[in-house]
Amino acid sequence: MTTCTLILYYPVEAVSGPCYNNIIAFLNSSGTTKGNITYDSDNNFLFFNVNEDERLRIESGGDVGINTSN
Repeated sequence: MTTCTLILYYPVEAVSGPCYNNIIAFLNSSGTTKGNITYDSDNNFLFFNVNEDERLRIESGGDVGINTSN
């Protein structure tokens, strides 16, 4: 998978590829991604990861899921 990386301002990193998800990653002091905001461009939803787990998702129709698995 090809991705492009653009550092906006430490510790925020924006990552996107030509036809993949668009990601804003939040790094800790050691450079490890612990949280991110991702737009899934194939399935048209936005989700938020906190402490490496998905916590919130906004579907293309406007439905919002918080700490749900379905």
